[in-house]
Amino acid sequence: KRAGDAWYELGTAYEELGRDDRAIDAFTHALASPEPLAVFAFARGQAYFHRGDYANARRDLTAFLADPNAKSHDWQIEAARQLLARAGNRR
Repeated sequence: KRAGDAWYELGTAYEELGRDDRAIDAFTHALASPEPLAVFAFARGQAYFHRGDYANARRDLTAFLADPNAKSHDWQIEAARQLLARAGNRR
C-alpha cells in the first residue's frame, strides 16, 4: 500500500460519517504523501463541496480533472464535472 492510501481510507470513513472537516484533514495528508493519487484531490474537493467551501472544492476538482491519471476514474470524472457545475460561482 502507498502511504496516502491509509489517509484516503480514513478520509472516506470520516466523510461517510458526515465529518467533513476530519475528512478534509485526512485527504490533505493523503495528498501530501510521496505518491499522491488523482482521486485524493477528487475526494477532498467533494468534501469541501459538502462543507460548502466552494472555492476550495473548485480548486481540487479542477486539479483532479486536469490530472492525466484521472482518466481511469470514470465515475469520479462525471461527479467532479457535476459538482463543479453546481458550485458555479458560489463562494
